[in-house]
Amino acid sequence: DPNGGFYSALDAETDGVEGEYYVWSREEVLKVLGPERTKLFGRCYGLDQPQSFEHGYVLHVAVSPTDLATEFQLPVADVERQLAASRAELLRVRQQRPALLRDDKVLTSWNGLTIRAFARAGQALNEPKYIKRAEQAALAVLGNMRDNNGRLMRSYRGGQSKLNAYLDDYAFLVSGLLALHEVTQEEKWLNAARRLTDDQISLFWDEKRGAFFFTTHDHESLIARTKSAYDGALPSGNSVAARNLVRLAMLTSETRYRDYAEQTLRAFVPQLRQSPAALAHLAIAVSECLAAFGTPEQLAVESERPSSPVPQQPKPSTNEAADQPLVVAASMSKEELAAHEHVKAVAYLGTDGVPGGGEVPVAVVIQVANGWHINANPAQPDYVIPTTLKVTTSAGGELKAATYPKGEMFRIEGFDDPLLVYEGTVILQGKLTVPAEAKTGEAELSVTIRYQACNSKNCLRPTNLTLKGKVRIVAAGEMVKPVNGPVFQPKEAGE
Repeated sequence: DPNGGFYSALDAETDGVEGEYYVWSREEVLKVLGPERTKLFGRCYGLDQPQSFEHGYVLHVAVSPTDLATEFQLPVADVERQLAASRAELLRVRQQRPALLRDDKVLTSWNGLTIRAFARAGQALNEPKYIKRAEQAALAVLGNMRDNNGRLMRSYRGGQSKLNAYLDDYAFLVSGLLALHEVTQEEKWLNAARRLTDDQISLFWDEKRGAFFFTTHDHESLIARTKSAYDGALPSGNSVAARNLVRLAMLTSETRYRDYAEQTLRAFVPQLRQSPAALAHLAIAVSECLAAFGTPEQLAVESERPSSPVPQQPKPSTNEAADQPLVVAASMSKEELAAHEHVKAVAYLGTDGVPGGGEVPVAVVIQVANGWHINANPAQPDYVIPTTLKVTTSAGGELKAATYPKGEMFRIEGFDDPLLVYEGTVILQGKLTVPAEAKTGEAELSVTIRYQACNSKNCLRPTNLTLKGKVRIVAAGEMVKPVNGPVFQPKEAGE
């Protein structure tokens, strides 16, 4: 869409033949490229392999340029240059084929999913252009797909937005905005996600039984208002909404988002027990909620233990510091976010400053992606690399009394001894000391996490994740104020 959004679909058929626009025969490639160039191109893109699709070859990289360079005794750069030229020539020919029919509606829900996909792909592949594309789409939806009162609309075409948005539209768009915030660390995306979520709660929330209806309270009268968590071709709106609420609760420290998330999950416990495979996305939401806030018993989900056990997170206290928003002391740069696909982290300090010669509590909250883990400290077995924490400032000082949570047992097929690992959300703590001679004012804060990420099949090489921020150094004896209570206040026994 010229405004930045994504159209709904392209027809899969040309003249009744599925995939005709995209596939190639050997003869077509040979006619365009000639015999010599077809040898290299055909070897790279699988034209020398059996045809798996009835209407032609779906070109894919079957042999890497590096292997081709060895096979054809050419420099890798020459191979890549020849392949690029051949692709460009074939593209010109393909563009002369009859154009596919296009559904040029812009749908809010589908754009939300696409925004999330582009943001995460940009981060994983270190491709800023994908992140920029996600930002353009987000601005297009937020700018064009609202009514005069600011309420979200479902579709946009020809300069007009139509139809009141459904639950999926709100939930999927918020998911995309939260992904953009994670990747860019720009507060505007978080703020937009919060506003839309608040609107979603106001418009769709079931006050009697919890969770979200598919239609708004002021929608035209229906025989029955549906409320489902079953996945189809797309994840259910309630499941995505629950995941959004968990994420917002963690980012904002607002307990109301956690309450709505837990009520949404509880509303579908019977269905989840009966048909867990049909509510896969809701199961992910349960796992993330348990990792962030509590135990299976608290959500009344019958299970001996979570599928991804994690150390218990501290519960917010009722004191003044606990009621204030969290203040981030150090975070990952865009480069670090792109470099560490499976592990993210942020650091907090326990007070708003530290006097010269004094110390300040430090907490580093690590989020490990689903299906991955990092080694515990101390490590078991002792030959694996433990996760370690280092904190320094430009004014000197060091981390003392570092504490690491107890790891969880993780068994790998073929190994007798289990590993001790961290999964989900992990909090490392310690105390940062500052020299008595440190100058007052802001000092650079650097946090380094040494870890090795693994899944059930392989391990990545050990690496360092770095957080950068500031710490305020005050004169000896000057009072400092406690901050970040939810992170540092321990959970009381019996709560």
